[in-house]
Amino acid sequence: MKRFYDHEFNRQALEFGFHNIRYQYRCTWYSFAEPPGPLEQKTLYEVLSSNTLSLYKKDLPIGGPSGDTIVSAQGTCFLLDWDGMKYLITAGHVADVPRDLFARFPLKSGAGYNELKIQRLGWTFHHQYKDTGGDVDMAAVKLPPYDTSKFYVPFPQNALREDPVPPHSILILGFPLLSGSYSKTPRPVIRQGIVSLTAKETNFKNEFGRRVDGRCFFVDAETHGGNSGSPVISNFEIYCEQRDLVIRGMQIAIQNALGLAVCEPASRIRECLDEAALRKYDQSTQPSWVR
Repeated sequence: MKRFYDHEFNRQALEFGFHNIRYQYRCTWYSFAEPPGPLEQKTLYEVLSSNTLSLYKKDLPIGGPSGDTIVSAQGTCFLLDWDGMKYLITAGHVADVPRDLFARFPLKSGAGYNELKIQRLGWTFHHQYKDTGGDVDMAAVKLPPYDTSKFYVPFPQNALREDPVPPHSILILGFPLLSGSYSKTPRPVIRQGIVSLTAKETNFKNEFGRRVDGRCFFVDAETHGGNSGSPVISNFEIYCEQRDLVIRGMQIAIQNALGLAVCEPASRIRECLDEAALRKYDQSTQPSWVR
């Protein structure tokens, strides 16, 4: 039985001369027979939160190894497929710390999470990170193989599209002000905003006092410390399934004077992933599953 989604309807109906096709609104099947049962669909928030993770550090409590480990948030990262491999992407300053970082991957079963340890030497920084002509504040790390049936599917490679131009409605999701960092299954906070300005003809500096690269863009949305590394998402208004979503960039900082989120564009993410794909890993740099 041939089935196809609504966005294929007009093209296929015209091509084959189909008439009297029974159909319903988005996210359902077209069919020449009785419609099947309801499809199992995840909400937009479920898709976004399963691919957007909190990066955190672990510290032993004062007085020695006895007692609970202290967990402190470092920032946000997200999962992306690239040339058949899976990567974590975040802001360069989030990864640029003299410590190993950790991320919790929620399980599909809902029975908790698996924890990934990312060696501090394992990150690949964009070649213009800390560049005096304008920072490209970005880093990526290639993930080790894992059982894909246990985890949610990362954002697909073709989710990276053209860089946005103002005005453009977007979502930013991450872990501002350490939100959710101490729970067993951290959940990101979503903010809606609009791309309001590009940095091409500005001389803005970010919250760290570094000049913003000319390809960056600014989003009018309330974000805070901890949002660095957050994905910037568009096409959410027509969401049906994960392949509908588009990644326009990643937040790296805040422009304090205007209260804008500073974001690297999707084209910069592609550059960083291409560089990370060439990286050779060994025991001192390969991320590893803790549990």
